[in-house]
Amino acid sequence: MEDYAILIILFLMAVCLLILTVIGYWGVFCKAGEKGWKVLIPFYNEYLLYKIAWKPSICLFKWLCLFLYEVVSVTLNAGVLLDTLQFALPSIAFGLTVTLYYSLSRAFGHGFGYTVGIMFLPFIFVPLLGVGRSRYIRPDKYRDKF
Repeated sequence: MEDYAILIILFLMAVCLLILTVIGYWGVFCKAGEKGWKVLIPFYNEYLLYKIAWKPSICLFKWLCLFLYEVVSVTLNAGVLLDTLQFALPSIAFGLTVTLYYSLSRAFGHGFGYTVGIMFLPFIFVPLLGVGRSRYIRPDKYRDKF
């Protein structure tokens, strides 16, 4: 019975951290001029995050990389090309995610250190962006095209 108590406590802690992160992204969306409830819609929230911080077309490229990774992963005949794609596609998607967080940090006037914080402690750094003193600086060079 003690094992279940630990699992319940860990689950409740994870839910609390998730709620903190959602509240932070809600504030980020509101500061950027989007409606906060849009953070609750899967995939669309990531697309809007790319729109807020960088270019929304990059989000579609990332999804294409992840989709192709899934297609390559279920292929039975593994060759050198497929093995290379299995390594390259998720690496590209990870690089795009890091760049998204860096662009988000820059859009709120922060630097690379804040990017590392968002990557490893999003439940602390995202609420600081959303409900803290950080101000959204609109990246006009990309916004005008969309």
